[in-house]
Amino acid sequence: MTILSLMACSGLMILIFELVRRRKILEKYSFLWFLTGVSLLVLTLKRNWLEQFSIWIGIFYPPSALFLVLIFFMILILIHYSMVLTKLLIQNQKLAQKIAILE
Repeated sequence: MTILSLMACSGLMILIFELVRRRKILEKYSFLWFLTGVSLLVLTLKRNWLEQFSIWIGIFYPPSALFLVLIFFMILILIHYSMVLTKLLIQNQKLAQKIAILE
């Protein structure tokens, strides 16, 4: 489990870094992804922190807490992208209204 988690976290970090380098993702959108990868990497390497965290939240099996952290960050990323999409939708609507007025 530890080796698989390390490989997955490292792969995520390398993938995000490469996407930012190739300008496929802007830096401001990659921050939550890097934060997700670092937090999962830290909890994977510091096994006692993961065990303490799982006890603190009442989870019997510590690797399940790792998945809970992953789900938490994925929800944060989805909320962030929903906010960005809403902003773009509002801007698009205002632009369409301005074009309609000009025509």
